[in-house]
Amino acid sequence: MHAYFRFVLRHRVGVLLVCLAITVLSLAGASRMVIASSVAKLFLDDVPEFATYQERMADFGNDEVFVVAYRDEAPLSPASLGRLEEATEVIAGWEDVASVTSLLDVGELRVEDGEVRAATYAERARSGEAEQAQAELLADPDIVGSLISKDLQSAALLVELEVDPDRPVERGPLLVGETLAELERVGFAAEHLHRAGFPALIAEVMEQTYHNITTLFPLSALALGLVVWLLFRRTAPVLVTLGVGGLSVIWTLGFSSVLDRDFNVFTGLVPAMVLTVAFSDIVHLWSAWLLELRHGKSHEEAILASASDVGTACLLTSATTCTGFLSLALVPTPVSRQLGVVLGFGVGVALLLAMTLVPIALSWLQPPPPDSRKRVDDALDRVLGLAAHVSTRHTAWVLAAFAVLAIPLGMGFWSFEIQTDFSKRFAPDNDFRQDLAFFEESFDGTTTVDLFLDAPEPEGLAETGVFGRVAELHDALEALPEVDDVSSPVDLMRRLHEGITGESSLPTAHGAIEQYLLLLEMAGDEGAVGRALARTWDYDHSTLRLELRTKELEYRALGRLGVQAAEVAERVMGETAVVEATGQAYLLGWSFDNLLVGQRRGLLASAGVIALMMMIGLRSFRVGLLSMIPNLLPLVVLVAGAAWRWGATDSDIVIVLIMAIGIGVDDTIHFLMRYRVEAARTDSVEQAIERTFDFAGRGIVMTTVLLCAGFLPFALSDYFSVDMLGSQLPLALVVALIADLLLVPALVRIGWLRF
Repeated sequence: MHAYFRFVLRHRVGVLLVCLAITVLSLAGASRMVIASSVAKLFLDDVPEFATYQERMADFGNDEVFVVAYRDEAPLSPASLGRLEEATEVIAGWEDVASVTSLLDVGELRVEDGEVRAATYAERARSGEAEQAQAELLADPDIVGSLISKDLQSAALLVELEVDPDRPVERGPLLVGETLAELERVGFAAEHLHRAGFPALIAEVMEQTYHNITTLFPLSALALGLVVWLLFRRTAPVLVTLGVGGLSVIWTLGFSSVLDRDFNVFTGLVPAMVLTVAFSDIVHLWSAWLLELRHGKSHEEAILASASDVGTACLLTSATTCTGFLSLALVPTPVSRQLGVVLGFGVGVALLLAMTLVPIALSWLQPPPPDSRKRVDDALDRVLGLAAHVSTRHTAWVLAAFAVLAIPLGMGFWSFEIQTDFSKRFAPDNDFRQDLAFFEESFDGTTTVDLFLDAPEPEGLAETGVFGRVAELHDALEALPEVDDVSSPVDLMRRLHEGITGESSLPTAHGAIEQYLLLLEMAGDEGAVGRALARTWDYDHSTLRLELRTKELEYRALGRLGVQAAEVAERVMGETAVVEATGQAYLLGWSFDNLLVGQRRGLLASAGVIALMMMIGLRSFRVGLLSMIPNLLPLVVLVAGAAWRWGATDSDIVIVLIMAIGIGVDDTIHFLMRYRVEAARTDSVEQAIERTFDFAGRGIVMTTVLLCAGFLPFALSDYFSVDMLGSQLPLALVVALIADLLLVPALVRIGWLRF
């Protein structure tokens, strides 16, 4: 590091020109990035079954559907029907919208002159039967809970998107917003509009991503700059840290744009995280420079000495932090891989720019007056002196306190549970979370799991006896406690049979199902009946779709529901059909089990590699291994705290754990590497510890304060995974600081960490 600093100072102009060129290229790449998210792109691109699912959707229509509810106590009144018709005509005409289903489309199936006709409730209301039509509508069990709320105070419309794998991911969320705006335009009150479904979920995730970039990132930068000013009481270090940190962010975003031009809710955190890590490196260098000046070195000597003092330690801390972030790439989802690689790159860039530009900046600055930081230094000296005294004079009490603390923490750790409910990733007062609560209370479930039946021969599922089994399966699935409703051809056949015969059952005569299908197909593909037939049956009646609707939002439970439904189908259908469960919700649930395994694997790999790096960096197998004790403590505290606070928490907490161990180990490295130097200069353990506190202690405390200041604004996010970075990660860092100031010196004092 000493030689590198000399090289940088000798070739300042050339180094700055190279940095300028890379910055221009990075800005060009970053300017192409857009805010866009997709559940499929974030989690399912690597799942082989996802390709099969997409083929199914191409044949049967999308399950990319969102529903919008609006308050309407008289849904069949002329005014309500007029507003609804005006809005649906506009929405149905938009590009990427396959269909819109509303109260305008539902009613009875009748056969007149040999043709099937849907006598809708809306048509009957307009023809003078308004009161009777509305009474029948509100009593129709197929409508109440789907298009009419259970309290009969609200109605809904369903918007199905076209099947288009190449559609920009931001298009679906935009359609949700445009639909809400259109309904508001025609007269439905904005405060009584509610949305649900995958596109609505992604719309809210994109909103949170935008919030991360436009609000949380500036707040992090402001908090970091303020803390630097309070620590150094000068403008120069604030400008240097913001400038070098800002360049680190630009370079990282330029690299990220090469991998993927889309900003999602996680990559939206990258700017603030890279900026925070960059500040940490710069403050260590700046603090070492000031300390060398205070010890009497000249300006340039102090700059070069800072490289020897903390340069190697910063290199090792960046390596461990980078390892923690790169471990995210072991999690088997595209978003985790991208986040891990981009953050790992960002940590490396932050260190490179700090080691390159900070020496140049320091060479141009005048040394500060000796007493410019006296108040801050005195406060830090008192804290560090107390920590040194307690850890070396009351070692037994320190060790006993940490041992006692481990008991309740261990209990909380073992009671920890993981849940994967996307709705709970949003704050309770979040608008989308409130909308989901409204639908859960007022409508049947809006989450779907698909079940497909494939017969070996054409028309195999239209044979009356086989279709009877399908009807038996339909009823068995509706009887499952997790299922609110099942949509299948059984609904159409029963409604048609009732319209013809008045009997609410299925025909039993041989060939009757084929005749009914012929009647339905003669009615054409237009309208709700044609759309329902296309979504549930293929053209040669050898493949059939049953769509299960549920209120369940915990994705692993949805995966289990799909497995259970498939088992029921195999038992009922026997050898007459091959059964397959699919759908975005089911595939997400199925993949989350693999996700959790990958997250745990990433955490273990991160801890193992960091331990190995500690052994190498500290040049001691024993010290490197035992130094992990204080660095695993923050993880236990974080998990136990989450268990006590939430009971079951989101699976993304494992990502926070990986980040916590990668960042939290930095202070231990700075302490032990300095202690190794001081231990070689004296035979007194106490004196070596005191000198270590005097030299490395300030940087350890200041960088922890900086890291907490940089991450705390994340706690303002409505998105739970981001909120954890702002509330739980600073907690882990504070615990790591306490362990480094008390537990590490105590372990040194009893000889466990002695070189």
